[in-house]
Amino acid sequence: MNDHTPTPDRIAREAHSIHEFISWGLAACDGHLQQARITFGFSSLWAITRPEVRRYVLLLVAWEARSATVDLAEAPSITGPYARDFIQSAAEWTRQNPGDTVELFCTSQHSAYNVASSLAFDRDDHAVSLQTVLLLAALAPKSEAQ
Repeated sequence: MNDHTPTPDRIAREAHSIHEFISWGLAACDGHLQQARITFGFSSLWAITRPEVRRYVLLLVAWEARSATVDLAEAPSITGPYARDFIQSAAEWTRQNPGDTVELFCTSQHSAYNVASSLAFDRDDHAVSLQTVLLLAALAPKSEAQ
């Protein structure tokens, strides 16, 4: 491996750091997704983040929001269904794999992992994956934020 090939530990550390920053930014903006995105430069950060890290962040926030519900009438039209599906997948994972960790959820092959890969590795449109992350992070219970 060279310095440009991220190790699984490095991907996890970067993902947790980005998640922490996003959660902090959302809290600072009272949960207003667009205000936080603009104020803290989340779009620029997301654009330079490795796809592997973006995938991990998507799964991390899905895990944390696994007990939440998405009101599709109030959620953005594209990201609402993604958020709902990620939440359902994470909740189902915890029912089928009691005792498993968030790290296993973020690194194991399953349907949410495949969807997260598709969104995270989209070279032309990072907006959908970022908006999905912001929505999931806003839906996550505050007591589970890391």
